[in-house]
Amino acid sequence: MTISDAFAEQQSNVIDWNGITVYGLLEFATPPSTVTLTFVSAKADPVQGIQLRARRGTLVVNGRESADVVLWQDTAPRQVTVEVKPSGRGTPQLKLWNVWRAGLDVTQAWLGNAAIRIEGDQASGAFTVLCSDGLGDPDFADLVVDVNST
Repeated sequence: MTISDAFAEQQSNVIDWNGITVYGLLEFATPPSTVTLTFVSAKADPVQGIQLRARRGTLVVNGRESADVVLWQDTAPRQVTVEVKPSGRGTPQLKLWNVWRAGLDVTQAWLGNAAIRIEGDQASGAFTVLCSDGLGDPDFADLVVDVNST
Protein backbone atom coordinates (compact mmCIF):
# COMPACT_ATOMS: atom_id res chain seq x y z
CA MET A 1 0.00 0.00 0.00
CA THR A 2 1.34 3.44 -0.91
CA ILE A 3 1.00 6.52 1.27
CA SER A 4 -1.53 7.98 -1.19
CA ASP A 5 -3.56 4.77 -0.82
CA ALA A 6 -3.52 5.29 2.96
CA PHE A 7 -4.67 8.93 2.54
CA ALA A 8 -7.56 7.72 0.37
CA GLU A 9 -8.45 4.86 2.71
CA GLN A 10 -8.47 7.13 5.78
CA GLN A 11 -10.12 10.02 3.86
CA SER A 12 -7.85 12.57 5.48
CA ASN A 13 -4.95 14.89 4.60
CA VAL A 14 -3.22 13.94 7.88
CA ILE A 15 -2.56 10.31 8.71
CA ASP A 16 -0.42 8.09 10.88
CA TRP A 17 1.84 6.14 8.55
CA ASN A 18 4.07 3.54 10.22
CA GLY A 19 4.03 5.54 13.45
CA ILE A 20 4.81 8.87 11.75
CA THR A 21 2.33 11.72 11.22
CA VAL A 22 2.36 12.62 7.54
CA TYR A 23 0.44 15.21 5.55
CA GLY A 24 -0.87 15.17 2.00
CA LEU A 25 -0.97 18.94 2.21
CA LEU A 26 -0.29 21.37 4.96
CA GLU A 27 -3.00 23.83 5.96
CA PHE A 28 -1.85 26.79 8.02
CA ALA A 29 -4.10 26.96 11.10
CA THR A 30 -3.62 30.72 11.38
CA PRO A 31 -3.19 32.53 8.08
CA PRO A 32 0.24 34.17 8.02
CA SER A 33 0.91 37.56 6.45
CA THR A 34 4.25 36.31 5.10
CA VAL A 35 5.88 32.95 4.57
CA THR A 36 9.60 32.62 3.94
CA LEU A 37 10.65 29.34 2.34
CA THR A 38 14.30 28.29 2.35
CA PHE A 39 15.31 25.33 0.18
CA VAL A 40 17.67 23.24 2.33
CA SER A 41 18.18 20.24 0.07
CA ALA A 42 16.58 18.39 -2.82
CA LYS A 43 17.30 15.47 -5.04
CA ALA A 44 18.07 16.52 -8.61
CA ASP A 45 15.81 14.17 -10.53
CA PRO A 46 12.95 14.62 -10.76
CA VAL A 47 12.99 18.33 -10.03
CA GLN A 48 11.27 19.06 -6.71
CA GLY A 49 9.08 22.02 -5.77
CA ILE A 50 6.64 23.54 -3.30
CA GLN A 51 3.17 24.66 -4.29
CA LEU A 52 1.24 27.28 -2.31
CA ARG A 53 -2.42 28.11 -2.78
CA ALA A 54 -4.42 30.91 -1.17
CA ARG A 55 -8.15 30.87 -0.77
CA ARG A 56 -9.88 34.20 -0.11
CA GLY A 57 -6.56 35.88 -0.77
CA THR A 58 -3.64 36.22 -3.12
CA LEU A 59 0.06 35.42 -2.90
CA VAL A 60 2.66 38.02 -3.84
CA VAL A 61 6.06 36.77 -4.99
CA ASN A 62 8.59 39.15 -6.48
CA GLY A 63 5.87 41.75 -7.08
CA ARG A 64 3.53 39.36 -8.90
CA GLU A 65 0.15 38.29 -7.50
CA SER A 66 -1.56 34.95 -7.91
CA ALA A 67 -3.75 32.63 -5.88
CA ASP A 68 -1.48 29.70 -6.77
CA VAL A 69 2.33 29.60 -6.89
CA VAL A 70 4.83 26.82 -7.60
CA LEU A 71 8.42 27.35 -6.51
CA TRP A 72 10.80 24.94 -8.26
CA GLN A 73 14.03 24.22 -6.45
CA ASP A 74 16.03 24.40 -9.68
CA THR A 75 14.79 27.88 -10.69
CA ALA A 76 13.62 29.70 -7.55
CA PRO A 77 16.08 31.55 -5.33
CA ARG A 78 17.27 29.51 -2.33
CA GLN A 79 15.08 31.71 -0.12
CA VAL A 80 11.72 33.15 -1.18
CA THR A 81 9.35 35.35 0.81
CA VAL A 82 5.67 35.11 -0.09
CA GLU A 83 3.20 37.76 1.08
CA VAL A 84 -0.34 36.55 1.79
CA LYS A 85 -2.84 39.32 0.99
CA PRO A 86 -6.48 39.05 2.06
CA SER A 87 -8.94 39.56 -0.77
CA GLY A 88 -11.55 41.20 1.44
CA ARG A 89 -13.87 38.18 1.34
CA GLY A 90 -13.03 36.79 4.76
CA THR A 91 -9.93 35.35 6.34
CA PRO A 92 -7.47 33.88 3.82
CA GLN A 93 -6.52 30.22 3.97
CA LEU A 94 -3.08 29.02 2.92
CA LYS A 95 -2.15 25.51 1.83
CA LEU A 96 1.27 24.09 0.96
CA TRP A 97 2.29 20.78 -0.61
CA ASN A 98 5.20 19.22 -2.44
CA VAL A 99 5.30 18.70 -6.18
CA TRP A 100 7.75 17.25 -8.66
CA ARG A 101 8.23 17.76 -12.38
CA ALA A 102 7.74 14.64 -14.47
CA GLY A 103 8.39 14.07 -18.17
CA LEU A 104 7.24 16.80 -20.57
CA ASP A 105 7.31 19.27 -17.63
CA VAL A 106 4.13 17.85 -16.09
CA THR A 107 3.63 18.87 -12.45
CA GLN A 108 2.88 15.86 -10.26
CA ALA A 109 1.54 15.74 -6.70
CA TRP A 110 -0.32 13.43 -4.31
CA LEU A 111 0.63 10.23 -6.15
CA GLY A 112 2.34 7.07 -4.93
CA ASN A 113 4.37 7.79 -1.82
CA ALA A 114 4.03 11.58 -1.87
CA ALA A 115 3.74 13.04 1.63
CA ILE A 116 5.14 15.65 4.01
CA ARG A 117 6.61 15.22 7.50
CA ILE A 118 6.98 18.23 9.78
CA GLU A 119 9.90 18.82 12.11
CA GLY A 120 9.52 21.57 14.67
CA ASP A 121 6.45 23.32 15.97
CA GLN A 122 4.11 24.44 13.21
CA ALA A 123 2.20 26.64 15.67
CA SER A 124 5.40 28.64 16.35
CA GLY A 125 5.61 29.58 12.67
CA ALA A 126 9.12 28.13 12.26
CA PHE A 127 9.36 24.52 11.13
CA THR A 128 10.82 22.26 8.46
CA VAL A 129 8.89 20.27 5.86
CA LEU A 130 10.49 17.03 4.73
CA CYS A 131 8.91 15.86 1.51
CA SER A 132 8.71 12.50 -0.20
CA ASP A 133 7.83 12.61 -3.87
CA GLY A 134 5.58 9.86 -5.13
CA LEU A 135 8.28 7.85 -6.87
CA GLY A 136 9.66 4.62 -5.39
CA ASP A 137 9.84 4.00 -1.67
CA PRO A 138 9.03 6.89 0.70
CA ASP A 139 12.05 9.16 1.13
CA PHE A 140 11.44 12.29 3.17
CA ALA A 141 14.80 13.68 2.06
CA ASP A 142 13.56 14.19 -1.54
CA LEU A 143 12.92 17.84 -0.67
CA VAL A 144 13.66 19.64 2.61
CA VAL A 145 12.41 23.21 3.11
CA ASP A 146 12.54 25.50 6.14
CA VAL A 147 9.33 27.47 6.65
CA ASN A 148 9.06 30.69 8.66
CA SER A 149 5.66 32.36 8.81
CA THR A 150 4.58 35.55 10.52
